[in-house]
Amino acid sequence: MSDWHALEQSALGNRLTLVVHTAVPNTNNDASPTPVNHRTAAVEYQTAKLGGTTSQVIGLSTGEQDQLDGGELVETTMSVDFNANHTPAQRHTAVGLAATAEQAKVGGNMSNILQYWGGSG
Repeated sequence: MSDWHALEQSALGNRLTLVVHTAVPNTNNDASPTPVNHRTAAVEYQTAKLGGTTSQVIGLSTGEQDQLDGGELVETTMSVDFNANHTPAQRHTAVGLAATAEQAKVGGNMSNILQYWGGSG
């Protein structure tokens, strides 16, 4: 699995738009009366809210698409700003740090969003 994929760079060369993949835990939520696996909930959530689990990445590997379809990953987009004069290595480092921060944020948000997904009473 790739943590991130580049979609496009701005014309000025100072912004990169990314797709970030965040792992979903294989644990149950707190839904009542029957808990729902977070991965099942992630697929249901993406289908209900986003229309499905199809990646925005053209040419995504079959394995990664299977992980999206199975709820093992969720996909988000973000932009990373950097100095246009940075070396490719400096840009890569900046993008990696930003993607890691995005994964932490999304992981926490998804846990909260899906905590009671599928519950009824």
